[in-house]
Amino acid sequence: MQILKISLPLQYINNLKQKEIMTTQITKGTILTATSVCDSNCKWTANVLERKGSFIIALVNGEIVRKKVKVWNGEEYALLLGTYSMAPIFKIK
Repeated sequence: MQILKISLPLQYINNLKQKEIMTTQITKGTILTATSVCDSNCKWTANVLERKGSFIIALVNGEIVRKKVKVWNGEEYALLLGTYSMAPIFKIK
């Protein structure tokens, strides 16, 4: 069995570290927007009322909901209308 040693250029390693840095963060007072997967003319907005740790409390469609904040590619998002196959993804725009 052979062990291969691979040396990566420093620039590549720095790029990996930069991708781990958060670019957008949801805070109190932030307005989140989402577009329907099925109809691009259907849009939702939500106002973040409170942020506690990895959860937010938001006002969407006249209802107050508490949902977990998730991260993808350094951007935070939330599934405020539920978790299902065509669920809109609320992000900062």
